[in-house]
Amino acid sequence: LESLSSSSLEPQPEDYILSKIHHRLRNITGDVFQRASPPYGSLSRSWLMLEEFDVSPGEHDSSIRLILCDLPRLRRLTWVYVKNSTFPWEAPSLTSLSFLRLDFVDEPIYASMDNLLGMLARIPSLRHLQLWSLDETVVLASSHYMARSHTAGRPRLADLETLVLVM
Repeated sequence: LESLSSSSLEPQPEDYILSKIHHRLRNITGDVFQRASPPYGSLSRSWLMLEEFDVSPGEHDSSIRLILCDLPRLRRLTWVYVKNSTFPWEAPSLTSLSFLRLDFVDEPIYASMDNLLGMLARIPSLRHLQLWSLDETVVLASSHYMARSHTAGRPRLADLETLVLVM
């Protein structure tokens, strides 16, 4: 579902659709939450069936509000345009992930490293981790911190099956 008129604050057709089907959606892919003050009442509800969330948040995006909701089945998250200051590092819904892809575009990954590692330490079920960055420090910083994973507060990543670092 993509917003038909992303600049309008008037209710859009997708607002109505989401309000009727949010309780049974398993996957959300796209930029459906890109309005400054969307009238999504469903953003404050539980999304009991949502398993996959693939989003490219904009500057005034409600994806952050959704990820803070009750998402007990969320297993896969792809988040493009990660910014340290706005990404919901502490969101309880992230602790159940088995797949996580974060794309660092406007900020170097090392600016988010402490928050990233703290979040990873709270995701015991993580099996697949992908970190994408246009900054060449991604490999150096990630390798350095991953090597220190035995340090208290650092993720152990014992069950990690796939680690992809793309720069």
